[in-house]
Amino acid sequence: MTNVIKKPGNIFAANTKLQSLSLAMPKLNDVKNMVDNLDVKSIQKTADNLKKQVLGISNSLVNQKASEAGSLATDFLFNKAINPILDQIHRLPKDQQNRLREEIGK
Repeated sequence: MTNVIKKPGNIFAANTKLQSLSLAMPKLNDVKNMVDNLDVKSIQKTADNLKKQVLGISNSLVNQKASEAGSLATDFLFNKAINPILDQIHRLPKDQQNRLREEIGK
């Protein structure tokens, strides 16, 4: 009697597993179709596109950082070299400042 009770449960469990597998089959078939459709040329094309994107982003970042470095260098030069000269010029008497302006303007 106990065997008869276990058999329907086993059949139900087996039927549930079959239903799960049948639901998974279309997904497996989709994956198989995708793999079958892959070829070396399409993989190479995808890799080339990715390489171009990475290079483009890298070049953009390098250019941006180079520009920032140039701006920093200009600011540094101005602050350390030109500002002290301008300070000295402003300390001169007005007539000497005017004379310098005339000479620089020539």
